[in-house]
Amino acid sequence: MNCDYYREQLLADPLHRSAELWHHLNECKECQDYYAQVDAFETELRRSIQRPVGEITFPDIPSTPARLRRHWVAAGAIATTLILAIVLVMKPDSMQHEALAVTSDILHHMADEPEAFASMERIEPDRLLAVMGAKLEVAKGWYATYADPCRIRGAAGLHIVYRKGKEIATLILLPGNLPVDDSHVAARYANGMTMVVIPSSPTEPDQLLAGLDPVLYPL
Repeated sequence: MNCDYYREQLLADPLHRSAELWHHLNECKECQDYYAQVDAFETELRRSIQRPVGEITFPDIPSTPARLRRHWVAAGAIATTLILAIVLVMKPDSMQHEALAVTSDILHHMADEPEAFASMERIEPDRLLAVMGAKLEVAKGWYATYADPCRIRGAAGLHIVYRKGKEIATLILLPGNLPVDDSHVAARYANGMTMVVIPSSPTEPDQLLAGLDPVLYPL
C-alpha cells in the first residue's frame, strides 16, 4: 500500500474523501491515526472561525457595494493553510505549533471573507481602532478600503485591508504578543499588540511589512 499517495489525497481537499481513500483507511491502522490527526486539526480550524466575536461592540462603518471578487486570494489562503496543516500533524515543538495555528486561523479567516478585497473606495478605520484603544498610521500612499472585527485564537481583533496602487496588504491587529509563522506572514509588536501583515500576491511578507510600515500608538 502506498500510504504517501493516500495521505496526499487526504490533505488535497478537506471536503472530499474518495471511496478508494475510505477503503484504504479501513485497512491501514497508521493512516487511520493520521486521518484522526488531520480531522481533529480541521475541526479546530472550523471551530475557530465560527466563534462569536464576543462582548466587544464595534460601531458600524460605511459599507461599499462589492464590485469585484478576488477568489484567487481566498484560494491562496486555503492552499497555504493546507501546507501548514501538513506541518502541524508532524508535531513540531509547542511554540512552533502555536505560531502555525495562529497563522492558519488568520488565513482561514481571510479565505472566509473574500468580500474584504471587493471594495476599492477609501474608508477611515479610526473608530474601530479606537475601540481597541489604538491609533494606527501607515506609510504615505497607503489607504484602507476595508475594516471589520475578527476573532483569531479566541482574541477579538481587527481586520483591515490597505491599498497602494496595485499593491494590497491585509493587516490583522490582535491584542497580546502572538507568535506567527514568518514564512507566510510578517508581524510587528507594539504596545502589547500584534500587527500581522499578509501579502495578497507573491510578495515577501517582510518586504510588504516594511513598505506598509504600520506604526501603532496607544490612545
